[in-house]
Amino acid sequence: MDSFHRLDEEAVEYNLCCHGVSVTVRCRVLEYGFTDRKEPRFHEHPDPPFARLFFFHSGGAEIELYSNRKRLAFEAGTAYLLPPGMSFDVRYAVSQLIYFHLDLCDATGRAVFAGLTEPLAIRDSALAERMRRGCFDGDRFTALAAVTDALSVWLRPHWDRLASAAELANRFERMFKYLDRAPPALVSIKELAELYGITPNALSKRFRQDMGVPLKHYLLSRQLLRAQELLLHSDRRIGEIAAALGYDDSQYFQRFFKKKFGVTPGEYRRRGAER
Repeated sequence: MDSFHRLDEEAVEYNLCCHGVSVTVRCRVLEYGFTDRKEPRFHEHPDPPFARLFFFHSGGAEIELYSNRKRLAFEAGTAYLLPPGMSFDVRYAVSQLIYFHLDLCDATGRAVFAGLTEPLAIRDSALAERMRRGCFDGDRFTALAAVTDALSVWLRPHWDRLASAAELANRFERMFKYLDRAPPALVSIKELAELYGITPNALSKRFRQDMGVPLKHYLLSRQLLRAQELLLHSDRRIGEIAAALGYDDSQYFQRFFKKKFGVTPGEYRRRGAER
């Protein structure tokens, strides 16, 4: 029997320290659950906006990456992480799959594992048991603890980058705190600049120099990502999602979304459900 849980507003913040350097990683479990496949299935996952953690209790799957058409076998007893933006096709065998959809970001709000060319993997019997118990017993805390243990291993090679992100976050602390509270569509560079008593051009220049991306593009990416999350991992109506993002006119939001993704919000949600 299949089951899933949506937790789109729930977040866990990890404050980690190594060699005197403190970093922050935010993990939101957008959805987790269990799928019992009685027959082989095929799914396409072009440009997924969130990370997927797969753990096969039995059976497995074959993953084919879009980037290089490389095929990888996913086996039972191993935890795998497919980072956001890693497009892939998956051919499921008859299998029992425990899965987590994760939003993982550093202190600046950027995806932690974006840009990886291959999935990450851990084979650990104790971790496997916690994955099973957390899902089959409906023990959310055990499930989250298992995710935490896996992430602690996968994050170690990225420590220097996370430490740099923490330093950047300190420079723009007021702005990031403001962005966490405000509906993304209502945020303007002008009001962000007022937080520092400088001009919008001065803030944009400083942000691009430090972060390596235009502030306008950063704000747009936050808005689009939040829209994708709410469409895929909540039961809110399109009008409610538009309002949560800061749009007074739901039709304007739908036109804006279609311009960016080529499909309406409703079609995007439908395709996501099919996948």
